[in-house]
Amino acid sequence: LLTDMVHAAAFKDNSLGLRKLCPFENLPKIDQKVIYSYLSQYYSPERIVVAGVGVDHDKLVESVQKYFVDEKPIWNSVNDLLRFDKDQTKAVYTGGIEIENCEIPAFASADLPILAHVMIGLEGVSHHHDLFVPLCVLNTMMGGGGSFSAGGPGKGMYSRLYTNVLNRCHWMFSAAASNQSYSDSGLFCIHASSPPKFLN
Repeated sequence: LLTDMVHAAAFKDNSLGLRKLCPFENLPKIDQKVIYSYLSQYYSPERIVVAGVGVDHDKLVESVQKYFVDEKPIWNSVNDLLRFDKDQTKAVYTGGIEIENCEIPAFASADLPILAHVMIGLEGVSHHHDLFVPLCVLNTMMGGGGSFSAGGPGKGMYSRLYTNVLNRCHWMFSAAASNQSYSDSGLFCIHASSPPKFLN
């Protein structure tokens, strides 16, 4: 949800800023024909990769043959499918703010901390750009993690967000960097969480 919100703020009402989660008001417009039309255009069994670990190779090949080769997709049996024009619009970074205030749910577990989440998204670069690799290096250097890391001792302890944020701000629950690069733009983000009382 937070990643969806930061994209909506960064690319307001265009390409990458369009919501990935279906709004409730659009649900009545989605029927079997729309779903099959979408699947036929964007999901091709011949482009699917299947991998297995710890399974019998022959049984895996047999199952793939049965379900992905011999059995044709159900949408191939439907006539008059819709065709959706592929959006070729270039992503335009606009910047902005998206805020969602929500009440603490009554059913929240007593074992889980109540946290506020903040994500800052800066314009990044596409994966074709000369600065793509340096931005990936920056992402790794910034790193991040939680105040408790389940990955074992030392995991991420020397990243910039760990040493300069989590070690110095005892009230921070987590801080992490992420880099999302697309064909024509990108976002470099810092996500942090803490108890709501520490947010100004």
